[in-house]
Amino acid sequence: MSRMFERFANGQLATGTITLNHGLEIVEVLGYSGFDFICIDMMVTPLDWSEVAAMVLAAKRYNVTPWVRLSAYPWGDGEMDAGLPAQVMRAFGLGAECVLASVNTARQVEQLMHPMANAHRRFYIRQGGKNRTEVQRKLDEAEPELRVVPIIESSAAFEHIDEITAVPGLKMIYLGMGDLTKALGHPGDDRHPEVRKAIKQIVGKAKDRGLAVCAVSLGYKDGIPLSNQIADGVESLWELGVQGVLFPRPTMVIQYFYEKTLADVRERLKGSYP
Repeated sequence: MSRMFERFANGQLATGTITLNHGLEIVEVLGYSGFDFICIDMMVTPLDWSEVAAMVLAAKRYNVTPWVRLSAYPWGDGEMDAGLPAQVMRAFGLGAECVLASVNTARQVEQLMHPMANAHRRFYIRQGGKNRTEVQRKLDEAEPELRVVPIIESSAAFEHIDEITAVPGLKMIYLGMGDLTKALGHPGDDRHPEVRKAIKQIVGKAKDRGLAVCAVSLGYKDGIPLSNQIADGVESLWELGVQGVLFPRPTMVIQYFYEKTLADVRERLKGSYP
C-alpha cells in the first residue's frame, strides 16, 4: 500500500501536486519534499508514455502514489473519446495506481472502469502457485490498489454528480477546482461561499457512497504570500471533508518565487536593474 492509501486508511490528510513537466528529477524532488501522491499530467503537455513510465517508477522509489491524468475534453457536447479506456489500461500497465480523466456522465465513468477487470501488467502476470520465486511473491504481496478517478470540472459533470457517485466500483473522485469554480460562476475563487457550499454538497454525496474526494487548492491571488495561500486552501478543503489535496503545480510555484524575487531585486537596485 503506497503512502496516499495509508493516509486515507488512517483518516489523515494526504497531500500531493500535479506536474506538467517531464523528467525524473522533478518527481524525485517532490517525493523527497514529502508529498504523498503525484499526478503526472498528460492533459495538455508533451509528455509521452515512455516518460510517464519512468516518472511512475521514480514516484514508487519514494513510496509516493503515482497518478496519471489522461487527455480528455469534457466541455463540449460530444461523447467521450472511445480510446480512453484503452489508455486507462495502458496507464495501469505502466504502474499508475490512480488514473484520471475528465468526464461528464455516469456512463462515461463506467466505460473508463472497464479495464479494472483486466489483469495486464507491464512486468509480470500474477499467477500464484507453489513454484513462485521470492521476487515474484514479494511482487504479489505488493500488488497496488488501482483506482479510476473521474475528474469533476465541468458544469455537466456537476449536474450529474448524483449518478456519477453511484457508479458501482467507484472509490474516488477528483475536483478540478480551476475549471469547476468557473462552472460555478466564481473563476479562481475556491473560498467563495457558493463554491464552498457546492464542494460540501459533492463531498457529502461522495461520502454517502464511501468515496474519497480529492481536490486542488488554488493559489492565484495577488498580494498574498503563496505559502499562506496554499496552507489556507489546504485547511479550507480539509474542513469541507476533502481527503486528498493537491498543491499548485511546481511551475507555478517557481514562477511566483522568481517574479517576487526579481521585484525585490529591482526595488533594492533602483535605476541599476530596470
